[in-house]
Formats: sequence, structure tokens, C-alpha cells
Amino acid sequence: MQVTTDPNRKFDLTMQLDDLDSALEIVRNLPATEAETKWKSVGDRALAIWRFDLARECFEHASDLNALMLLLLATGDRIGM
Repeated sequence: MQVTTDPNRKFDLTMQLDDLDSALEIVRNLPATEAETKWKSVGDRALAIWRFDLARECFEHASDLNALMLLLLATGDRIGM
């Protein structure tokens, strides 16, 4: 990961390694037009490894209201609803 300078390649590598904190750093530094699908990818992966707080943040950034609603329903977050 330290060898490549391409942010897309770095993002792919961090996702393969489940290094979601590094993936977040990369996504936060991308232009909004490029970041939406990456936010969704990080959110999906975070959900798969039980990091609900991170998944919620990612779904909010991605404007993925369907995934956000399902997450809030599954976790019983009445305030978030």
C-alpha cells in the first residue's frame, strides 16, 4: 500500500485488508463526486464486521437512506429514525 500513489488502488487494498480506518482517510480526502460509492462500500463492509457506528456514518455520507433505515431498524435506534 505504501508503494502506490493512486488513491483508488490504495482504497481497494485497504478494503481487501479490512483496514476500514485507512479506507475512511482515503474517502474523506476524495472529491464528493468520487466518494459516494466508496462511502457505500465502506459502510457495507463495516456492517459485515459488526461496526454499526461506522456503517451508519458511511451510509449517511453516501446518502443511502435505504441501508440507513435498515440499520436503524435492526439496531432499534428510535432516535435515529
